[in-house]
Amino acid sequence: MDKKYDIVIVGSGISGMSLAYYCAMEKLNVLVLEKSDSMGGSFTTVNSDDYWLEMGAHTMYNSYGNFIEIIEGCGLKEEIIQRKKVPYKAFKNGKIRSVISQFSIPELLVSIPSLFSIKKDDQTVESYYSRIVGKKNYKKFFQYMFNAVPSQATNDFPADILFKKRNRRKDILKSFTFKQGIISIIHAISRIPGIDVVTGAGVLSISVGKDSYQIKAENKEIYNSEYLALAAPVNVAAELTRSFVPEISEEIKKIESVLTDSVGVCIEKKDVNIKEVAGIIGINENFYSVVSRDVVEDENIRGFVFHFEPGKLDNPSKIEFICKVLNISKDKIKDTFYVQNTVPSFKLGQKSIVEEIDTLLKGNKLLLTGNYFSGMAIEDCVSRSKNEFSRIKY
Repeated sequence: MDKKYDIVIVGSGISGMSLAYYCAMEKLNVLVLEKSDSMGGSFTTVNSDDYWLEMGAHTMYNSYGNFIEIIEGCGLKEEIIQRKKVPYKAFKNGKIRSVISQFSIPELLVSIPSLFSIKKDDQTVESYYSRIVGKKNYKKFFQYMFNAVPSQATNDFPADILFKKRNRRKDILKSFTFKQGIISIIHAISRIPGIDVVTGAGVLSISVGKDSYQIKAENKEIYNSEYLALAAPVNVAAELTRSFVPEISEEIKKIESVLTDSVGVCIEKKDVNIKEVAGIIGINENFYSVVSRDVVEDENIRGFVFHFEPGKLDNPSKIEFICKVLNISKDKIKDTFYVQNTVPSFKLGQKSIVEEIDTLLKGNKLLLTGNYFSGMAIEDCVSRSKNEFSRIKY
């Protein structure tokens, strides 16, 4: 039997779930469809017994105003915990090294005054930051540091995508997570009355009637709704819109995407000799970064997530490489996790693509949200969802 909702949202990452939150707060009847067997998208908290590890997004900041409002609305403010301050390191030529040893301080001091005179507009990450930190410094270290943020090459990214100045909430810790990991917010939103979440329900087809959308899912159900929102990766959004709004699909296709390839390992604390780190930046290596769970200390376990460059190593080779970096033998690895995600690859001119998409969406009961509009940060995704929600007439 067909089921009717005010809105069906495709995708249960933070973009989809924040949109679901805004809708539920206005008493709309919401359904979230998720293709995988678990919610969260890039909010991927995995568990090894009582120990959790972040495979994707891992840090929240007090500058994420819209996101913090959702945290408060879900009653999770008391679950916020401080991320411990531990250093970042670099990995080069088989050794873990200090970050400061990887660039020239004199060149940085000469170049950094440019920060006050050069604008980011129409600049790439390379063209802008090579003038801020110095060309040699950029080639030697800083390009790898920037690559570590979205786990992909960022030289051609628009300079204003990676780091944005936002107002900070002084009553919130500067950087934080939750006691049970970042997935906590996804689960909290899913429990709000008026929100139904169905996992293992990828979308097979979408058709448009006079007053509603009809969505056929892999679970053999058919759902009807007045509004439809796509909060899926850019390649999926392009495919799903192809049959009923091809002009929007063509614009979405112009946005490039790449695969992120992450491997997480949990190890007994006594078996790892390297000092505590927040993360490790790969310099001319097969991985972009390592993100450590050391920022939330555990008495017995340490966890590390390696974000590899896709297609360079097979899984056994990745494990060998991880053992090399951490200086451990394979038998010391307690648990291993593998996750792949599709993320956008921003280029100059993407703003005009987004503007065209938004023009085509006007007067349409289709909403589009995700990490491919104004940036990949959590706050960028939530803010896009909030803006799209404002288009709903209720």
